[in-house]
Amino acid sequence: MAILWPTPLGVDEYAAAGAELVVPRLACPSCHQPMIRWGSYRRDVRLVTLFQLLIRRQRCRPCGRTHAVLPGFVTRGRLDAIEMIGPLLEQAANHRLVAELARAIDVPPTTASGWWRRFQGRAELLSVGFGRVCVATCGLVPRLSGTDAQVAIGAIRAAFVAAARRFGEQVGTLWRFANAVVGSELLTTNRNPSWSSA
Repeated sequence: MAILWPTPLGVDEYAAAGAELVVPRLACPSCHQPMIRWGSYRRDVRLVTLFQLLIRRQRCRPCGRTHAVLPGFVTRGRLDAIEMIGPLLEQAANHRLVAELARAIDVPPTTASGWWRRFQGRAELLSVGFGRVCVATCGLVPRLSGTDAQVAIGAIRAAFVAAARRFGEQVGTLWRFANAVVGSELLTTNRNPSWSSA
């Protein structure tokens, strides 16, 4: 299982820190007890350039589960950082051609099309989920219109604004916030992601 660590570090800073980077001990998502450090593994992430990251693992002693601790810019099951994926989704929702957007950020058109297809397939679920975040943070859900993808983008943005108003800069950037809310599962293949029933 993987959990997200909302680090403020950029991809390049995280990669450069290597083994020197200290990742805080997190609470187990199942039993909420503090976990212990439990090794690491290497994983590639692309943010225009390909970076190799050292991903830490932590283990919960009471329940015996281990968890990969993913930095906030990692999107589960995808090579590319959320800072590449999110802006492309926003532009595609505004009727920009996905193939052109892919060329502009130097990713294969099939990769970008996959992101867009997955996002469109989840748009309604994301709209509802981020609407809940708006209610939880400020009690207001804005009226949104447009395609399902445009409504989902609007809901993500509204939840981000509400959370930033309530919690300040600690919510980070728009797409890191969105990635954190869904536990890095924005574009995973799971049809019923864990966050959808929260």
